[in-house]
Amino acid sequence: MKKIILATAMSGVVLLLGACATTPKNTLAIQKEKNQFEVTGIGKTNLIAKNNAVTAAQKTCSKSTTPVIVDEKTSYHG
Repeated sequence: MKKIILATAMSGVVLLLGACATTPKNTLAIQKEKNQFEVTGIGKTNLIAKNNAVTAAQKTCSKSTTPVIVDEKTSYHG
């Protein structure tokens, strides 16, 4: 009985830690003046963050348009 309770508790801890380790891929696009949008990309690496930002820009605009990076800022929170 103790082994079942211990296994259940350990799997609960693993699920909680797994949920904390994931990063969201969906970002919002904020419309600025002159029909420009500000998007934020979140990722483990700089390249993943840029790809997530481009994906958010493509979801906001039509697929036939090409996003252009006007300004770029990188910050680390960890």
